[in-house]
Formats: sequence, structure tokens, C-alpha cells
Amino acid sequence: MTARNPAAWDPGLLAGFPLRQRPCFSPNLARSPLPVRSPLHSLAVLLVLAALLLPSTLFAQATTATLKGEIVDQSDSPLEGVKLTLTSENLQGSRDAVTAADGLFRFLALPPGTYRVDVEKEGFKTIIRSNLSLSVGRSLNIRLVMELPEVGETVEVIDRRPVIDTEQTTQSMTLGADFLGNLPSGRSFQDAVQFLPGVTGGSNPNISGGAMQSNQYYLDGASTTDPVTGTFSMNFNFDAIEDLEVITAGYDARYNQGLGGTINIVTKSGGNTFEGDFSGYLQSTGFTQSGSEYLSLARNEFTSLNLNASLGGPIVKDRFWFYLAYQHRRTTRLSQSGLDIGRDFARYPMLPLVANSHFILAKLTAQPVARNKFTLSFRADPTTFENDLQSVFTVGEGERMWRQGGFSVSLAHEARIGGRAVLTTTAFYQNSSIFLEPVLWKDCDERDPIGRCLDADKQQNAIWANQGGLNHGSLGNYNLSRRNRFSIKSDFELGIDRLLGSHTFNAGVEFAPVWHTSDFGYIGNKVFVKQPVDANSDGTLSVDEVSNLEGYRNEARYVVVNSDREHELGLVFNGYVQDRWLPVRGLSINAGARYLRARLRNNIEQAIIDSSAVSWGVGAAWDPFRDGKTRLSANWAQIADPGFLELSGYLNQNTFNFEFYPWDAAQQKWQEESTRASTPASNISHPDFVVARSNELFLSVQREIARDLGAEFNFVYRTFTHMWEDDEVNVLWNDDGTDSVGFRNGIAEDIYRLRTPQESKRDYWAMTLIVRKQLSDNFQMLGSYTYSRLVANSAGRSAGDRIGLSPDFDNPTQRYYEDGIAGSDQPHVFKLQAAYDNPNVWKLAEKFSMGYSIGGAMDFRSGTPINRLQYNAWRQGYGNYVAKRGTQERLPAYLGLDLRAALAMSIAGTQVDIILQVFNILNSLDVLSADQRALTSAGLPVFGTQSGAVFAQPTSYQSPRRFELGVRFSF
Repeated sequence: MTARNPAAWDPGLLAGFPLRQRPCFSPNLARSPLPVRSPLHSLAVLLVLAALLLPSTLFAQATTATLKGEIVDQSDSPLEGVKLTLTSENLQGSRDAVTAADGLFRFLALPPGTYRVDVEKEGFKTIIRSNLSLSVGRSLNIRLVMELPEVGETVEVIDRRPVIDTEQTTQSMTLGADFLGNLPSGRSFQDAVQFLPGVTGGSNPNISGGAMQSNQYYLDGASTTDPVTGTFSMNFNFDAIEDLEVITAGYDARYNQGLGGTINIVTKSGGNTFEGDFSGYLQSTGFTQSGSEYLSLARNEFTSLNLNASLGGPIVKDRFWFYLAYQHRRTTRLSQSGLDIGRDFARYPMLPLVANSHFILAKLTAQPVARNKFTLSFRADPTTFENDLQSVFTVGEGERMWRQGGFSVSLAHEARIGGRAVLTTTAFYQNSSIFLEPVLWKDCDERDPIGRCLDADKQQNAIWANQGGLNHGSLGNYNLSRRNRFSIKSDFELGIDRLLGSHTFNAGVEFAPVWHTSDFGYIGNKVFVKQPVDANSDGTLSVDEVSNLEGYRNEARYVVVNSDREHELGLVFNGYVQDRWLPVRGLSINAGARYLRARLRNNIEQAIIDSSAVSWGVGAAWDPFRDGKTRLSANWAQIADPGFLELSGYLNQNTFNFEFYPWDAAQQKWQEESTRASTPASNISHPDFVVARSNELFLSVQREIARDLGAEFNFVYRTFTHMWEDDEVNVLWNDDGTDSVGFRNGIAEDIYRLRTPQESKRDYWAMTLIVRKQLSDNFQMLGSYTYSRLVANSAGRSAGDRIGLSPDFDNPTQRYYEDGIAGSDQPHVFKLQAAYDNPNVWKLAEKFSMGYSIGGAMDFRSGTPINRLQYNAWRQGYGNYVAKRGTQERLPAYLGLDLRAALAMSIAGTQVDIILQVFNILNSLDVLSADQRALTSAGLPVFGTQSGAVFAQPTSYQSPRRFELGVRFSF
């Protein structure tokens, strides 16, 4: 299914709680941090963008590779005047170089792909070196020995892909299109990232101990990280991926790395040969193992259709190329719930989640003159999710429609200068949006300019249920979030030899304005709170009582003043320098630093975050045997995170307000006196922010242990300090912290203070063993085992974690319990992916052959911690830890085993694949989540309406075995 950005605050999680609970009434937090759609004025921005780019370039070091080396004769003396000609389908033509007196050569800014180099010099044998494989961000160093010839003799060498990069000082792994295409997956980059060591979590992953909003995302050299939440902001075509690189440890100043990991994706481009790829995939409950011997919630009814098309080739050969890709996904899923709340599912069944998405990519590449290349790219990802809440507490009429999507445009120019330098400049604009609305608005006839439904019969108010009831009536609110990023960046790469060794020098700057606007409000300016009636006065609610919505009694009414449109503005500037120095053969020293300047404002132009920081790192890699088969490396780094717009928006001053009217049961009417909310928002900030940072040590040993087979052992230690937190400063708590006993300002309200306390921390360490088989003999493999631990005293639980804020530091009686094992801690993780691909096993005719491919992926992980939670009467939710976080119970371990098999038929230059994918082939139904409600505020066990104590009862399971059928046609 299309990934949603889970950094979005989910109003459905809090529906049903009275308005005194702050998150229900802070419109800046009731915003969805997701992709974003653009206003028409963005066209003007694009015109300015184009004008700025005329003298510039794209595809910086983040999207390309380098091939360099030395040419000597048989006496080991450098050869001058050797001509090298480099060709590749991905290169869109050829490149030439001639060695100087030192015999050295370099090819910079090479697109990822497979290359051939022809080496010629009069009086020597011609060398043809083919099958040179280059991956994004990598540097390949080769040494060629030219021999005296026999008559007309040419030496052809079929190269092996390098197993060890002897110059690298980061933990960086790359998956290419050839490997990804043969592995079973959900056909998204989010799924593919999960194949790599150090990565856990979901669509916004936890990488090497980082939080889900701590990663950086790059697409074709441009940052697509959401400026509001720090999460991913765009879905795109899976088949368009050329290379996927993930940096999980170590520092590389060329990337604006976050406190988590860096995900860098390069998409395909057209070449001098027309290539097309068309495919379709279908999953259905009819293909799925029943799993009926388990709880009903283990079986999700679903249908998924995935259609894909791509086409690329020349417009003018050697000068002008195009690449187009389109992906459509439609998924219908009906989930079951194991949460025992007394809902009669026969009367109020769960509604299916229906997702529709369209991913579009168009790319034009032009090389009108030598050494200059221009690239124009357009991407879009409009998507809808119908009934996306999937909350057991909400009946169908209260469901939500989630609309997300946006577009991005980049214009770029690459200039190669003198064969030793590349200047690259990228201009990029992205606009993305999310609109949350009642599902009742789906078929609206008339809307206002921001999308609010004006139909008279679709203005139902929300009815929030108290005391274990069901929310109904309508979702009752709307939420439109629009965010924009515009950036101009230039990167310069220079190769220098004979300066105390060899250097690759990189430098660059980026200027990025970001802005966000949002509209939020309640329909009809009212919200009603009702609760089910305990008809037989036995102190518990039966299924009939919970599901008798007509019998609910009034509790309260809120008259709401919706806030005006809010906006946050930001300006981010950064610049970097880095040098990769090879003082002697076999030794590489990498040092770099990046200056970060961020000024983020709230909606009244206050600079909430005004920070300057420096990220830096130094590392060394040593090949002690100088044979290209061993690497010992170390890297020490400090990385800074200047924040994101959600943090400045946290201190927005707005006009949101409400009046509270209790129900007078005796008089059977609403009370006339009301309690009024304070306005503007009462959140405050600490006067001394310190930029959040991580300090990191990375050690690695790598060795090629057999032909095309390498092994490595890595150790990483990270400590995170000054994490963003919002501590509550007004509530006075009782001794056990389960209810308020007063308020410092005399008003019954929460006041939150945004700060970066020194004591807010996360500590992570991991040891990883990796074995990788490069592609040879049609087979490749990647396996890893990681043992890690993550302890933290902040960002441990709740929807607030999604934006970097959490309930931690809010209740002084809980500080001891919050310091424990983080919720994302999974000590043991074992991953294995392997693929064999031979499309020409049986030659049946001159232009007809058949073959097959088979790929598998296994994923074993320790279960995450679950915590016994006690009811907090002031928060009106289960928010208090009973014991130190993460130190008692865990979910069972998770095991997933998936398989992909394809029968290939090659017919006159085309190929047809018939594909079968089997997910969860073992039909393991491991528990994925469990109920953490343990104690009432009085310390008594929490019991369900249909069962005993609810703590640790499974609430979701791994999906049963399921099958996917596919057909693919390519040429």
C-alpha cells in the first residue's frame, strides 16, 4: 500500500477525550505533517528558478560515482599519453581522458551503472576493461598494466564488481535496480530500505538509534525531507529506482545528514536505446491463507492492484533523451481489531480502508555541447485514503478521508571543467499537501476555495464518546496542511594529484526557504460529548450498552471559535567542505564539516528557532595489504539537527477558542454558564535552546573472503543529547502522578514549554556482521546480523513522538520510570536477501529462449517492549508507566520469510516475465502489538467487557500467508 507519513498527528487517536486534554484543542498540533499540494503561484517560482539556473548544473556528488586509477607499463613506470574511452548505456554517450606524466586519470560525475573502458597507446596492447560497476556515491580505483603487443593484439578483461570499497569511512550500502527487481517486496522505497542492516521501524524508519523524524531523504540530488516534520514527503515509482543508498553510520559532509540515517535515491534516465517496462500485480484475499485457527484479527480482507509503465530513450541520439514512468496502486483492506471495548461489530462493522495513488515521473536530459548536461525532472504523487482512521472507537459515519499528494520540479546543469573538476548546481521546488476531512464529504457537490464542503446535508457535528463509548455523528473537523520547499544548491568537486598524495575535494552551499500554511476547524463550530448509559447499574458497560448509540446521554457541548489561517516560515542555509586524501597507496583520510544556519518563525513572525551549528567528521580507511581486498576504518563525528517547522509552529499564537457547556441532567438542558479556553495559545519556550546533536564513533573491518564474497564487522556508538522536548509546567500532581491537585496559575489548563534539555538523551550502540555476495554467476546475496541496545529518557511513546515531542518530562512523578529502554529497541535483528537471475537457461530457437529468476528475503527481529500503563485522570488516558520503561515485558519475536519466482521468456529482444510472490511463506502469525492498559488510576487491573484483564492481549497480528501474481513485459 502507498505509504503515509506517520509523522502526522492523528486526531482520531484523541477523539472522545474532553477538550481539556490539550492535543484536542491545539490546532497547530492537529495538523497532518505529510506531503503537500501546490498553489498556482508556484509557477512563478518555477520561472524564477529557471532563470537562475541557466549558468548552472545538477547531479552533485550525492547522485554520481567516480572512476579513477593509474596506468603503468610492465616495469611499473607511469605511462603518459594513454587515451581512455569510457562508455555505458547510462552515460548517454562516451567520455575520453588522456593520462598525464604521472599516469593518473579520473572520470567524475558518472551516473550509476555498468561501464566499459578502452585503453589505447601506440606501441602497447589495447586493453578493454568491461563490466565495471559503479554505484551512487562510490569511487572505484583501478590499476592497469599495459604490455608490449603481438601483432594487432588486444587484451579484453571482464571486470568483477568490487567487493570492498577501500576508501570509504561510512557504513553505507547500495541496492541497485538489478537486485531490487528480483526480491519480494511491497514495491516501494520504504520497503526496500528495510532490507539493510541498522534499519528497523516502518515507513519512516528508525536508523541506528535515531528517531523516525531524524532521517534525511534525497531524490536525484535534491532534499525531499519534509520541512515541517523531518520525515519523508514523497512517494514515487518503484521501477524508476536506479540506485538506493542508505548511510546508517559515519559522516559524509556531502550530505546534510540528520541524527538518524540518510536515504539517497537516484532514478533512471533515458539513453541512446529505447527501453520500456510494463507490469501489473494483483493480490487478493482469494489468494491468501485463511489463518482461521488464530484470532479473527489475524485475517485482513484485502485486494491490491499495482500497474506500472516506464519508457525511455533518445529524442536526438547523443544529445537529447527522455524517461517517463507511471505507477497506479489501488488497495482495499478490511482490518479486524482485537481491542476489547465492547463494540458490536455485527451492528457497527469496521469499514474497509481504500487507497488510490498515482505516481508520475518525467525526466528530460540534454547535452547540447560537450561537458554540459541539463536535466529537467517532474514528479507527482496524488493519493487518497478513504476510511483511514481504522479506529475501533469510531463507527463508520465518523470515519475520515485522507487526501495527500503534491509535485516537485527540478532543473539542473552539470558542467565538467578540464577533466578534473565538476560544478553542479540544482534548483528544486516541492509543494505537497494533505487534506483531512469527514468521509461524509467524499461526494461533495460544492466546495469553497480551500476545499471545505458547503453542501447543507453534510454539516454533521462530531459526537465524541466518553467513558468507553463509540465516536459517531461525523469526523466533525477539517485540516488542510500545505508545505513548500525551494532550494538552490551548488556543489564543486575537484581531483588533485601530486599534492602530498591524491585528493578529492568537495565543497558546496545550499539556500532553502521553506514555508507552511494550514487551515483547521470544527464543522458548525460545535462538538458534542456523550456517554453510554449503564442501564442495569452494575458498574460495567455491556456490548449492548456500548453499541446503543441512540441511548447515549449528553455530557457536554463545546462551542468552538475556529482559528484563522496559520503559517510558519523558515530559512535554512548550509555549506560544506570535505577532502578525501590518499597520502599513500592503501590509506584514505576523509575529513569534512558542514555549517548549518536555520531561522524558523511562527505565525506572528517570531523567530522561535534561530540557530547556527557545525556538523563535522573525520575518518580513515586503510588497506594494509594494498590488494583492494581489505579495509580497516574508523570515523568520529558530531552531527547537529537545527529543527523543523513543526517546532516553530508549536508556539503559534492563534485565535482558536471554545466555550464549554455541561449538560444539566436534572433540568434536561445545557447550563448557561461556560468555561472559556485561554487564547492565544499558552505554550511557551525556554529562552536558551541548544541544537540537538549526536556524537558518534564508527569502527569497521572488511575483507573479501572469496571470489565476489565479502564480510564485514561494524561497531557503532551514538549518544544523542539536547533532544527536543515539551515539558508541562502548570499542573500540580498528586503523590502517584495519576491526577492533578492544583495549578500554578490557578487555571485548570496545561502549559507546555518547548526546550532542548541537556538531560534529554538517547544512547545507542550496535555490533553488526554483514556478508555480501556481489552479482556474479547470476547470483547475489546480502545477509546481516545486528545486536543493538537503545536506552532513552524521552520520545518513548504516543502520537506526539511523531513530531519529536512526547509526554515525557511532563509529569515529575514519572521521570524515574521514563528513563529506560526505548520503545523501538530490538536487540536481535537478522536479515537475509538473495536472488538468482538467468533469463536464458533454455535456448529454444534463434530468437527465443526461456529462463527464470528466484529471490527470497528473510527478516527476524526481537519483539519491541510493551509497558504496563496506568490511567491518568487529568490526561484522561493511559499515560503513566507502572515500572521503568521497557524493562519488563516484550512482544514475541517476529519472523518474516518472503519468496519471489519468475518465469522469463525472451523473444526477439523483448522479455515477458510471469511472476509469483509469496509473502509470509511460513504463515507465521506473530503478534505485532498488544494492549498496554494495565491499571486504573486507583491501581486496580483493567478488565474488558468480553474478557479478563486486557493487558498484553494481542491487538494485531502478522498477516497470514498471501500470494501476488504479476506479469511484466520489457524491451
